[in-house]
Amino acid sequence: MNNMTKEQKQLFLSKRGQIVDLIYKKKLKTLKNTASNIEKVVERTARVGINYSNLGAIQEARKADPQDKEHPLPWGQWKIFPNVIEHNGKTYLRFYKAPNEYKKVLYLMDGKPVDKDQIEGLVYSDELDDNNDKLIFNVAEDHVIDIH
Repeated sequence: MNNMTKEQKQLFLSKRGQIVDLIYKKKLKTLKNTASNIEKVVERTARVGINYSNLGAIQEARKADPQDKEHPLPWGQWKIFPNVIEHNGKTYLRFYKAPNEYKKVLYLMDGKPVDKDQIEGLVYSDELDDNNDKLIFNVAEDHVIDIH
């Protein structure tokens, strides 16, 4: 983990099933003829330090379907279980959706705030997915602005 402060790293790695406040920024992939620099800034609450197999929703699903077994990560490998994944030389932090989640998404075009509809058609549609229904999400470590 390179861009986070020592204190932020220690906080992230020490948490077990606890909620943190997280801010991260990602440069979005734009379509071919888009000259603008478009970024997404996300401020949200998230849970950290959880073993996926211990989540109640996962345990219930496995009880309902005995064929549902533990699977390895779909990509990458654990660097520090259950918080840090490494893939193709890049480090990702694993987060889980928090109950009563707070989430705010801001889009920037050339550093200025814009509405989401202003950038539709300029970026790939999957870049606008806000992961609202996903139980798990990973954030590239170098995208993290703040965690506390």
